[in-house]
Amino acid sequence: MFKRVLLISTILLSASVLFAQPYSISDAKAEGPSTPRLIVLRDERGGVEAAICPEQGGELSGMRVLFRGRWVELLDKARDYRPSEDWRGKAPLLWPATGRTAPNGYNWKGKFYPMPAHGFVQNMPWKLE
Repeated sequence: MFKRVLLISTILLSASVLFAQPYSISDAKAEGPSTPRLIVLRDERGGVEAAICPEQGGELSGMRVLFRGRWVELLDKARDYRPSEDWRGKAPLLWPATGRTAPNGYNWKGKFYPMPAHGFVQNMPWKLE
């Protein structure tokens, strides 16, 4: 009887380890007065975590790796949305332009369309589905 219980327990424990979901998705708040919502994606097995800010064009606002048992942030000013006069850090999505268009826009089929530096997507809020 004991061997059967031990065998069943071992099988159940092995199954829970093998089929356990190593990934998680959670909400977090950024630092600063506006504190936008962040979506945190974590891979426990791979030791990597990404924070995405839907309100700021889906930008990558944090990237952490597990190093010697501690989560280490890789991005400058990650998750920090306090007002700043210099570069605000993070990794915005730059689309459809990665630099300044000349002269601040583009012509298409005879019509001029204004385009800010780095495109228009980086500050557009994203809708989560």
